[in-house]
Amino acid sequence: MLRFSQSVFAGLILSLGIVLAASPAAYCATASASVTVNATLAESLTITAPASMPTIALVAGGISPTVTSTSNITTSWILTSASNTVTLTASFSTPTAALTDQTNGGTGTIPATAVEGAINGGTLTPFSSGGSLVLFTDAITAAHPVGNRSDSLNMAINLTGVSVPADTYQGTLTLTAQAN
Repeated sequence: MLRFSQSVFAGLILSLGIVLAASPAAYCATASASVTVNATLAESLTITAPASMPTIALVAGGISPTVTSTSNITTSWILTSASNTVTLTASFSTPTAALTDQTNGGTGTIPATAVEGAINGGTLTPFSSGGSLVLFTDAITAAHPVGNRSDSLNMAINLTGVSVPADTYQGTLTLTAQAN
């Protein structure tokens, strides 16, 4: 009986080996292919700014106290390695009337040259006769073309030599970021 069991066992092992050897998994071939993967990161340059500045208390014939923006101006960039600088400029569209009175029919105007600005508590500088003021220029390196900065804007109005009637004055300051 032992001999019969060994024969049956040997037969089962041999059969199993033939079945396994004949299965498709034993003859599996492999292949490979290359696939190109593309990705694009678009250039961007953004500014986030408060909707308005605090009211500036004008001083007839003199300079007002400095006011500071209630929230920071954030400039962010993702640039190509060809960019060398990021510049933030503030400007008024009508330099001769950066701010106009609100109740006297626009007859009272404050020119851009009477408006002074700076960032982060720096020295106040008057806007140009063209109505603009460069707030900062940051160098950009090819190794680091991604960045951001957050700045407070300080402003004052110097009415020395500027005669305007008592009124509320309003103007629009445009912030422009540029990469070069």
